Amino acid sequence: MVRIKVYNLRGQIVKTLGLMVNGKGEYQIVWDGRDMRGKLQPSGIYFYVIDFGDAQLSGRMVMSK
Repeated sequence: MVRIKVYNLRGQIVKTLGLMVNGKGEYQIVWDGRDMRGKLQPSGIYFYVIDFGDAQLSGRMVMSK
């Protein structure tokens, strides 16, 4: 299981997503823009951290409505 954490500009976790990975390849996951309580978040810049267990990948993304 790979975990993807989405953070806002304040460094607060907005959402944690999980993705089952079965080997090499391309995978896709969609964040619907909602936080853990189901509240739609504002447009803006968000950061993500993908945790593979033994490695992490991070980046930024822009959500626009």
